Amino acid sequence: MFTLRFDMRAPSWAGPAADLYAAAIDMCAWAETRGGRPLPLHPLRGGVAPDVAWPYLERAAAAARANDQ
Repeated sequence: MFTLRFDMRAPSWAGPAADLYAAAIDMCAWAETRGGRPLPLHPLRGGVAPDVAWPYLERAAAAARANDQ
């Protein structure tokens, strides 16, 4: 078994944030099919309003795509 953890900061050089976030959800779905546990997700330290909610939004999106969350 393995676990995925994501650093959800999206620097400008890394491409559009929406693409990075979508890739994280795809990776969670992929990991689940191979015995991985893509959760838990951790809140960003010192985040501001949109960042604070991100782990909960990602958890909901990952659970919607996965069979065993």
